[in-house]
Amino acid sequence: MDICIYKNNIICAFDVTNINEVLNYEIAAQWREAGKNGLLRCPECGNEVHLKAKDLKKKVPHFAHKIKCSCSFGENTSRESEEHKKGKLKLYHYY
Repeated sequence: MDICIYKNNIICAFDVTNINEVLNYEIAAQWREAGKNGLLRCPECGNEVHLKAKDLKKKVPHFAHKIKCSCSFGENTSRESEEHKKGKLKLYHYY
């Protein structure tokens, strides 16, 4: 999923990169720590999620449920191709 709830605000996983797809280590570290501490939540089901942003050339940064659940919010975005996700990332930074 592209978004989650952190400190009562919606945050977007795309914000851990810039327009050139370079990782912002400060934001990534903060959100990874928040995920470890259970502070990132799915906007649909409220379950804990964590940031996944390792190899940016292969996968677009995203949030994933920590524990497998039947939440449709996470399932819907997992059906998108990686090409589609990369297009969304480029549009996000462009606009």
